[in-house]
Amino acid sequence: MKKILLLLAISFAIAFIISSFIFPKLVVAQDQFPEGFCFEGDVKCLVERYTRVYGVLEQKRDILAVMKCESGFNALAVGDKNTSFGLSQIHLPAHPEVTKGQAFDPSFAVEFMVKGFAEHKQSMWTCYSKLQSKQ
Repeated sequence: MKKILLLLAISFAIAFIISSFIFPKLVVAQDQFPEGFCFEGDVKCLVERYTRVYGVLEQKRDILAVMKCESGFNALAVGDKNTSFGLSQIHLPAHPEVTKGQAFDPSFAVEFMVKGFAEHKQSMWTCYSKLQSKQ
């Protein structure tokens, strides 16, 4: 049984290596996707999409600046003594309706922050106040 599994694993590996040489990699133009489509983890694209959805396109720069300050654009960032998570550093004790999984999801985190800005709740992010004081 072990020999069969080993042979199967080796066969799969060989087939994968051969196929990567035979089949060219696909190059896909951005314009082949529907409007509003973003590649996974493309933070700037997500911010662009959600600022349009929530009507706060003019705040795009501020949102990106706050996100950079809060998490360094790291979707797996953890802060505030393990209570804030993701790109937007969502403070879970203050938002019990949000799960840790959602906070780590780039699309959810970006939408969360953009919606916060649209609802004039920017002050929930410490970095917003810091950045405003520098202006």
